[in-house]
Amino acid sequence: MSKSISGRRSQNEDAAFCWSGEANGDSCALIAVADGMGGHSGGQEASRLAVEAIESAWSQLLEEGPTTEGSFTVEDGSAVEGGSAVEDGSAAEEDSAAEPGRAWLRGVVGEASRAVSSYQDGQEELSEMGTTLTVALVWEGRALFANVGDSRTYLATENELLQVTEDHSAIAEAVRGGKITEEEAQELPYQDALTRSIGGGGDRPDPDLFPPPTAKNWNGYPVEDGWLALPDPCFLLSCSDGLTKGLTDIEIYECLRHAPSLEEAARQLVAAAYRKGSADNITVAALEHGDVQRLKPYRSKDSLPEEATRPAGAPSTNGSHNSGESGEAIAEDNRKSSRALWAFILVLAALLLLLVGAYVWRAYDLPLQVPVDLGSLGGLLVVFCTG
Repeated sequence: MSKSISGRRSQNEDAAFCWSGEANGDSCALIAVADGMGGHSGGQEASRLAVEAIESAWSQLLEEGPTTEGSFTVEDGSAVEGGSAVEDGSAAEEDSAAEPGRAWLRGVVGEASRAVSSYQDGQEELSEMGTTLTVALVWEGRALFANVGDSRTYLATENELLQVTEDHSAIAEAVRGGKITEEEAQELPYQDALTRSIGGGGDRPDPDLFPPPTAKNWNGYPVEDGWLALPDPCFLLSCSDGLTKGLTDIEIYECLRHAPSLEEAARQLVAAAYRKGSADNITVAALEHGDVQRLKPYRSKDSLPEEATRPAGAPSTNGSHNSGESGEAIAEDNRKSSRALWAFILVLAALLLLLVGAYVWRAYDLPLQVPVDLGSLGGLLVVFCTG
């Protein structure tokens, strides 16, 4: 299941792909998210091309299936024999004969890179065009992951949420290197400065592949022949940084666990990130493994008004357009409701004072020294209520 909105931006430069089912009797799935950059059209085209390259290679793999020699086939027809990725005729050093899936992932990231580079050729105005890319491949209950940039893939079990991929950004690498703390990182500018991307004017990227090829376990979960053995049940979630700019890991986890369905979880995630102020495009792609037991919704305000869940500029059901200001409109409505409540309280207080005054006046037969202008009082209350 995937969901993508432009959010508060006029153009959606994200793209996503999600597929799950069977191939030759094996259960399998693939999710991918790309977050484009490089201008109004450049970023949108870069993410589209990257995801289309992934989708094309996946379709070919499903049609042909892994061969008896254990090889996956990349779109351009170059076989990944025995786990060796063919990239300009050379094999990837870390890919062993037991890991054809790892080599296939490396190959399709190369295909995405070539697609973006080909589109850029001869167009100087697109020299900075590029995209992030995060991919999760699942085959028979085991998973592999590839990542370039700061889009992320998470693993969520019934007890925890784990970030599988590592961000390729200057700030994230400074945190991993111990140069700054995570708290200090939150205050620094240039949060979007990437150290690795597909396109973007740099060299062809070498993707990070997870788990590490020599690992025997990852965060307590077994690694078998280079594949992560998925806990049963679990979620896999890939997302652009528009989601993580709006939500904490705890909020992401709660939404996944409490939403009544995967489709609703995707919708609620992008809606919640928008509500929390994310100013970027917001995209998620998610899948389930095993029989996920969902928890009862813990609050009644998980969703957003309809306007906030559509791309900016999309027509609503009443013909209006989402201009990206729905959050301010909601806040203004809340302020008006608050003023109306206080006005009602003041009216009750004024009536109570009048009743008490009338009782005292009658009880002690006092002359009325100060005339009360009820019309003026009512006018003041109306002014307060309408703001």
